[in-house]
Amino acid sequence: MKVLHIIQDFPPQISGAGMWCKQVCDFLIKRGHRVKVLTLESDFEEVNGGYLKDIEIIRCKKVNNPLILSLKRLRPKKFYRVMRYIWERTLGSLFSGSHSMELYLRLFKEIKECDLVHLHIITYFYVLWAFFIAKFYQKKILITPYFHKGNREHERNINYWILKNCNAIFTMTEFEKKLFVKRGIRKDKIFVVPFPIDLTDYMPDNLDQFKLDLFKRYEISQDARIVVYLGRKQEYKGVDTLIEAVKKIKKDRPLKLLLIGPGSSWFSAYYAKLSKEDKVDIIDLGCVTHRNKVNLLHISDLLALPSRYESLGVVLLESFACGLPVVGSNVATIASLVEDCGYTFEYNDINDLSEKMNNILDNQYLSQDFSKRGREKVSSYLCDNLEEKIFNAYLYVYPRKDNEKTSKEQF
Repeated sequence: MKVLHIIQDFPPQISGAGMWCKQVCDFLIKRGHRVKVLTLESDFEEVNGGYLKDIEIIRCKKVNNPLILSLKRLRPKKFYRVMRYIWERTLGSLFSGSHSMELYLRLFKEIKECDLVHLHIITYFYVLWAFFIAKFYQKKILITPYFHKGNREHERNINYWILKNCNAIFTMTEFEKKLFVKRGIRKDKIFVVPFPIDLTDYMPDNLDQFKLDLFKRYEISQDARIVVYLGRKQEYKGVDTLIEAVKKIKKDRPLKLLLIGPGSSWFSAYYAKLSKEDKVDIIDLGCVTHRNKVNLLHISDLLALPSRYESLGVVLLESFACGLPVVGSNVATIASLVEDCGYTFEYNDINDLSEKMNNILDNQYLSQDFSKRGREKVSSYLCDNLEEKIFNAYLYVYPRKDNEKTSKEQF
């Protein structure tokens, strides 16, 4: 069977959705199916390293939102801000993110030639466009929405309409499934498949030398405690709350905050305002390879995820796999995953976050207990446990006919 995945970011581009999609592609290929990924060009080709073996990938040239680029040239700035505000609260929500005319046009050819279309991330315009094309060609449609409850762009009525009219839905959590059922989506076509973890991918590599080099490069003392943040550095991720909490804690102890992941214009402006002294302890590492990310998780004392909303929080599972205790905001999806494997704090509350972080950093036994519980929890997210769930969803959408022979080419 020919399966077409359509997604904005795909490895080596840094994206939790892309990593999940990559795992699904690997499972399909292992069972003999043809997999093609239609995506946008990557900014991080240099960290590829053969990571995408056997997956046919078409990367299309992307451009930022053309209207916003035009508005930026307008003066005065106040007029631009007013126009952007109006745009983002009307049609702009349908056209968020990067765009690609090459991708929009190529969708016709690729969808026509496949058997099944798998869409990723409900908020982007390419999902709506690809949905109508797939309906035109009478193709089966799966979708993984990566839904963020409370996010205006995710809560649009047209998104729920797409979910009601596709053939099957993958959700990251039971919470997400219950939310969709309440909105009138059939329960039988919703499959809960969180991020599959392969523990062999989270073993450290030459860790002692890696730590020695890192500490030397950034002049980190051996007695310093390390807090790590992993993800996109965008405003809704609560990075500013985390930085302010770290600034408060580091007055009383040697502490370093390592920020890992792609930046944004918002973060660049915010980080530039930090003092030179703060930047010594709050280190922006940018994007790193998967291997370096794993090593960084192993040498850290705590991971913080202060987001306003998440569809799953893959970084929490990655931290559990590395035995790292966590602190996350008390939003539904994060709290349901953290449970007794760490602490949750009131979103955007600097004092609450700093207090919870201090509790873990001060108490070795508590930290070890959270680490143990996290390792136990991640066992239910192992690849072997989730692979069959993924194939059951595909069988639901594209069942094998009675007269078809069982072979490597079938589920």
